[in-house]
Amino acid sequence: MQEDLRLTWFPGKVNLKRPPRMRELFFLTNPKPHVGELISLLPLVVKRNRSRYQNPTCCAHSWAEGAFIMAVPVIPDIRDLMEAGMHFGHASGKWHPKMKPYIFATRDKLHIIDLEQTRTKLVEVLAILEERIRDGKTVILVGTKKQVSEKVKEIGQATGIPYVDVRWLGGTMTNFVELQKSTSRMKKMESFLASPEAEKMIKKEKVAMEGEVARMNHKFGGLRDLTKKPDALFVIDVAHEHNAIKEARNEGIEIFAIVDTNSNPDLVDHVIPANDDAPKSLTILMGLVRQTIENGQKLISLKREADAKKEEVVAEEEVASK
Repeated sequence: MQEDLRLTWFPGKVNLKRPPRMRELFFLTNPKPHVGELISLLPLVVKRNRSRYQNPTCCAHSWAEGAFIMAVPVIPDIRDLMEAGMHFGHASGKWHPKMKPYIFATRDKLHIIDLEQTRTKLVEVLAILEERIRDGKTVILVGTKKQVSEKVKEIGQATGIPYVDVRWLGGTMTNFVELQKSTSRMKKMESFLASPEAEKMIKKEKVAMEGEVARMNHKFGGLRDLTKKPDALFVIDVAHEHNAIKEARNEGIEIFAIVDTNSNPDLVDHVIPANDDAPKSLTILMGLVRQTIENGQKLISLKREADAKKEEVVAEEEVASK
């Protein structure tokens, strides 16, 4: 059975060189620490408690009077990641030098990704991604390669988050107003076709309109409910989605990405070093991403309740002070 690693607070310090052997790790940096401060502590705890905590599944954030638990999906162990081929990078002649810290070795002119770092980064990056979802941020899932496009569409439709699975249209971020006009027009045409008025149309005109709606849905149907520029992108294959990366960087949008050895990790804010081509590797990675998104969506209501409770406490203190 999977055990959770629960982080809560008390006014004291933790010896980082020798983390405690306990189910709960108590830690306090300031009255309202950022989740990244806790995530950075997880690898130390896991390293010492490897036999008990193979997969750390929780980290915490503080709201109101108590600890708020943020669930991170169970990360498969290194053996499972290796069987999925997640450690295979690109040929050594096609590598990007800035990926050197994430490369374990070279075998038969093929770079091998360090899966220890992959697991550590998965815990760290998925926790931050869940925090963004839980805070109500808009995240676009971008994956247009044939190996992953179906999975991206499936996750987008299941969770309701925006996605791009066919082709990144130039100007999606930098000319966002035009995208909104196109999606608005598509919705109006769909509403018209679903109304009784559509039955009065000439058959040729109706077929033409249905075809146009189908083409628009194919191109940007995953962005139909996007009402503002996104707060973040989650990209599969940085090299393949270079247009999306470029636009996001120009607009100052946060970027999460699965980065293979042929890509520049400095282009993204949150790196997950892994094979972005192997079907089994992508199945595991996209499954973890889906769980993270679903967990974040479930916690949105809990966060609202915690925020409301905090506001009530502040109001009561103000009344008492008067």
